[in-house]
Amino acid sequence: MVKQLEIEREFGETGLQRWAGIVSEEFLRDLQGKKAFKVYREMAENDPTIGAIVFAMKQFMGQADLVIEPADDSNEARIAADMVSEDFRMLEPSISPELLFQATNFVIFGFSVFEEVYRTSNGRISLARLSYRLPETIERWEFDERGNVLGCYQRLLSGGEVFLPRWKILHIVTPGYSYTPTGRSLLRNAYVPYTFKKHLQILEGIGVERDLVGLPILYVPQTTYKDEAKMAKLRELMRQLRRDEEEGLILPKAAGSNEPLFDLKLLSLSGGRQFSTSDIIERYNQEIAHTLLADLILVGMEARGSYALAREKRSLFEVGIQTCLDAIANALQRDVARTIVGLNGLDTKLTPKVRLVLPRKPTLDELVDLIGAIAKIEAPEDLKNALTKLTRELVGLGGSE
Repeated sequence: MVKQLEIEREFGETGLQRWAGIVSEEFLRDLQGKKAFKVYREMAENDPTIGAIVFAMKQFMGQADLVIEPADDSNEARIAADMVSEDFRMLEPSISPELLFQATNFVIFGFSVFEEVYRTSNGRISLARLSYRLPETIERWEFDERGNVLGCYQRLLSGGEVFLPRWKILHIVTPGYSYTPTGRSLLRNAYVPYTFKKHLQILEGIGVERDLVGLPILYVPQTTYKDEAKMAKLRELMRQLRRDEEEGLILPKAAGSNEPLFDLKLLSLSGGRQFSTSDIIERYNQEIAHTLLADLILVGMEARGSYALAREKRSLFEVGIQTCLDAIANALQRDVARTIVGLNGLDTKLTPKVRLVLPRKPTLDELVDLIGAIAKIEAPEDLKNALTKLTRELVGLGGSE
């Protein structure tokens, strides 16, 4: 027989690699600890492709509608839902879209943290605001013996630290990585193509700069070659040899009997490269977009693609966006709505359901089918007019006939 205590006991732990409150799951040194924040911020703010993808994701998420649903059909559940709806409606900034733009930073850094600030009025505890805390300021996490998060320590500008308990923070992590408080940046899989692309762009810039010059080679007499002082000046000359408005070289010339004393020539680069850097950089752009299901933004850039292809890619992109919105909604329900209900003396089982839903516009094929169906149905004229008006609004032509 299994004892009652053994049924209720938890034997294992999360297994999260952590030392002194710092998560150490990453195996690449450049992405460990605080260094990761700098790398991911550079990727999001410096790379045009990643910047466009992150901007598109934030714009999509910012259009989401907030839906609050009672936990059940009881009167108490409706009271709890009304309470949470009122707090979310009066929140500054509002849930959509201002706060969503900050919440979606978990796409870049792997997690987002907001401190929940409450106020008491007329015997009611309500949510005053959700204050965003920059990921770079989160120094370490507090865990229990099972690896569950108890809160986090934030570094203040004054140099001190403040502890943010778990019950007082809205903690959003990347979907599928809830076992670690730092989540996993959605840019992580794009790090390798981004690194090679960045390196290749630097080499490409150097190559353009040295165009018409090629690899600089300077022949010097043996006596000069052995003179360290002169060689240091010549090395500096070689380092400064580049294409600009002051370019040019003056070299001594051994004049012969039939050679002019002065001779002016233009040095040019002969031959070409065996590869196209543009094609390679474009390939890295595609790999970056693929990791975020966002190659929609590349459709049409290669003189090929179709409406059907763009529609399918948009649908796939929206699926990824909705998954991220579900992560935000689940965190709002677990960390905010549940706390509001509990602080006001209600059973937390009555916590309402929180959803963030993307507004969906019908496709062209769906609109054509709808118009055909309206024309065929036998219905009162006022109903047909109402359906026609709705269809025109969906198309974007307005409600007038």
